[in-house]
Amino acid sequence: MKNTKRKRSLLLTVLVLTVMFGVLEPKAAAAPELSEKNVTYMVADPVPSYSLDIMGVTKKSKITGLKSSKGNVAAVAISKSPFYKYVQLVVEPLNPGKTNISFKVKYGNKTKKLSLKVTVKKYENACASFKIGSKNYASKFGKGMFVTAKNPKKSQKISITAKKGWKLMGIRLNTKNGKITTIKNKTTVKMKKYMQIYADFYNSKKKVSSSLVLNLY
Repeated sequence: MKNTKRKRSLLLTVLVLTVMFGVLEPKAAAAPELSEKNVTYMVADPVPSYSLDIMGVTKKSKITGLKSSKGNVAAVAISKSPFYKYVQLVVEPLNPGKTNISFKVKYGNKTKKLSLKVTVKKYENACASFKIGSKNYASKFGKGMFVTAKNPKKSQKISITAKKGWKLMGIRLNTKNGKITTIKNKTTVKMKKYMQIYADFYNSKKKVSSSLVLNLY
């Protein structure tokens, strides 16, 4: 009799938990997705690199078949840097033109093919001014996205404006230890040895992104 009561009590408990929480099923792995499907970049000297997040992918995920349909237009690689949350697809624009990048990602027991359409255009300086204190580096970005200069030291105001047709999307700082932080425009910053200042721009009409980098030593 006691065993029968225990069985009924256990059955009742299971029914109550089922009503409250439902039947628990294994959660399916999220399907991998690229943060973008179509991108436009500019070629410059030295060659810049752009990173796109591959969401739904861990650092241990198996990625195969990575290729660019036109290797002379853009080179491609996979980055699993510990400094970033997501695994990233790294694209290096080489020459004006168009290319399709594709690869496969294994997640759970499934495999998904991802692709990215890349358009590469000639370089264009996106900044009207790039000031660190009173020093303006804008003209130095006339031929490329990377400029190296002597660190002015002390605390300096970082003030950047975009050329007509371009919009300043954000400013990032990269210090010697690899830590990247975002700051607001016209912020006064304590300058450190061996730091990089990134200015990210976007041209909505041309649908092209540009990141200017000032290396201070």
